[in-house]
Parts: sequence; structure tokens; C-alpha cells
Amino acid sequence: MDKKKIHPYWIAILTAVLITLTACQNNNPIVPTPVPTADIPTELPSTPAKLPPTLDLVVLTGTGTSTVTAVPATNAPPPPTDTPSPPPGITITDPQANADLLLGSDITVRGLAQIESVQSIWLSLVTANGQIITETQAIIGDVGWQAGFTIPPAVNGAAILLASVRDLDGSILAASQLSVNLVLDTEGVDRYLALFRPLAGDPAMGGYNFFFDGRAQRPAANTVTISIWADNCQTQVAKQSFVLRGSGYWQGFVILPANTNPGPGCAIASFGEAGSEAWRQVQIPITIYDIANTDINHIRIGNPPPDRTITAGQQFLIYGTALNASDATLQISVLLENGRIIAESEISADFWGYWEHPVILPADVEGLAVITAVRGAPGDAQYAEAQTFITIAPAPDSN
Repeated sequence: MDKKKIHPYWIAILTAVLITLTACQNNNPIVPTPVPTADIPTELPSTPAKLPPTLDLVVLTGTGTSTVTAVPATNAPPPPTDTPSPPPGITITDPQANADLLLGSDITVRGLAQIESVQSIWLSLVTANGQIITETQAIIGDVGWQAGFTIPPAVNGAAILLASVRDLDGSILAASQLSVNLVLDTEGVDRYLALFRPLAGDPAMGGYNFFFDGRAQRPAANTVTISIWADNCQTQVAKQSFVLRGSGYWQGFVILPANTNPGPGCAIASFGEAGSEAWRQVQIPITIYDIANTDINHIRIGNPPPDRTITAGQQFLIYGTALNASDATLQISVLLENGRIIAESEISADFWGYWEHPVILPADVEGLAVITAVRGAPGDAQYAEAQTFITIAPAPDSN
């Protein structure tokens, strides 16, 4: 027979009864010792999830500060940066500098450029003093640009081809210029202006006369204007206008102000309104010297012009200009081809360098002759000389 186990609860009850009975027998009541009340077990917390091995507990409790250290990548490429576009630039490769371009001819200009897609290239033909004669937009190719136009008949002499890079608003971002010479051909032209003198590079000086001559065909209002421009042909310093009787040869003088800036300049003759159909202009580059420069000596014979025919027995006037010669003596002579001197005199220039002398040709001479104006002697520091050739026609038969 199996033995049944007695539950501990009943063992405790029986033990208490026995102790009570024993105490009663001894007349000594026994106060039971209270059994402490068992604590009611509280609900155990659920098992926390395992923390990542690298997670800082201080961070989780919020009692510290987290610091993250970036680990540089190995062999990583540098971060991309914006590469600025190169500044715009332009050059002219054809034609060459100082090329002769005939009025009325077609011209194609070529060059290289560095531009952006929103920019354009323009080619302009400009006078020496900055007036636009004509212009056109260039065609841009894979390796360069080109533009062309017909050279208008309005302007001859020194001019500039100007190639420019322009923004959307028309502002010029870069430019390149080329000096050219516009050549006049009077054959078959019904209106033109030619400038015979001065010649390119001729000297001018503040405080002195400067001589012009040329030919005008159908001048607007029968008026020719001559002027001197200093500061690389950008500043007009002297101007004179005069009325002609019509088409033909003309002469004129201007006096430069004494304080004219020395340096490159231009002598310009024109008629008509700039830009109009009747406008014609010629510009010649000159060099302007300071009035205090005593080393510059130059003589110009204005009249008679080269290759003029003069009849024997007539009187004519020789005149011209001279620099730094107001206190000097000039020798004037007329020499025949055979070596015979038919006129010779000494004269002086005035305060502004102008001089003149009348000559009467003998009635018995004819042929080629040379007129000479000289200051000083060859080898002298102040020596200067000018010549012009004339043809002497025989005198009319007195019978």
C-alpha cells in the first residue's frame, strides 16, 4: 500500500495544537510567535532585448553625450567641385594687319574664339575715330568663326576691323582689332572724297599750321570739313569747314592748339552727315609733337600741288608750312631740268609756321622743273627740305 504524503500545511496545524496542549498542562500560556506574512511576489520584468555590442548604455539613459567620429574612406574620390568656364576671347587670323581693302569689294574675315553657347560674335568695320561703317554677325563653326560683307564706299584711308564677343544684352565681353587700309578707286564712282596730303605718319605740332589737300566729287552741300584728332584719334582738337565751287581739287589749313596732347593722331577730311548716303570721309594717321620739342623740323610745300602745269610768263604763288621755323630763314628755288635756276629767294615763316612767296616764270622756259624749300644746310641738326615737281608749258604765241 502506497504511503500518502502529508501536506506541510497540516503538519504546521498539528504542531501548534500539541504546543497548546502542553502549555495548558504547565499553566504557562505561550504566546505564539507570529509568522511573518510572506511577500506577495511582484511581476518579474520581461527580459530586455540584447543591446547591440557597440551601443553605449550612457547614451540610452540620457546621462551623457554621444560623440560620433567620422572614419575617412580609403582611396575615395574627392568631392565634385564646380569648374569655372574660361573667360571669352577672340582673335582675327585673316586678313593680315594693314591689308589693303578696296572699296566696294567683298571681304571675308576669319578668326578663333572661346565663347559660351549664349554668346555671339560680331564683325564691325570702324573708322579711325570710332564711327561704325558697317557690321554683321559672324558664323561660328567647329574650329573658328567667319564673317563677311561688301566694303561700303563711304570711308577710305586708315580703318579698323573689330571682332567682338557679345552677351545676350549686346554688351561686349571681349574684342580683337586689326588695322587695315581702305583703298579708293575713283574709276566709275560718282561721289567720293580723296585726301592727297598729309601722308601717313606726317608730323604735326601744337601751335602750328597743318596743311590738307585733296579732291571732292559731288560734295554734299559743296562743303568740306577738315579736322585734327589727338589721343589715338579719339579727341577732336582742331576743325575747319569751307565751301567749294563744286567738284574738284581743294586745299585747307587748320592750326592745332598749343596744348594739344602729343602722340598718335589722325587728320580727317569729310563731307555729308555721318552714316548718310552722301557721307564720305578720309582719315590719315599722323604723329603729333609737343610745341616744346625743338628737334622736329618739317617743311611742306602746299602750292603748287605735285604735277601741276604752269604756263611760262605767268606769276604763281608758292606757299606751305614749316615746324620750328618761325625764327629761321627758308630758301626757295625753282630749277629747270637742264640745271638752270629760274627763281631763287629767301623768306621767313610766320608765328604759326605759314610761309609764301610769289614767283614769275620767264617767258622763254618750258619743261619739267622742281621747286625746293630748304631750311639750314645738309648735316645741320635743324635741316629740313621739301620738293615738288611742276611742268612749265610754253608761253602763248604773242603774235
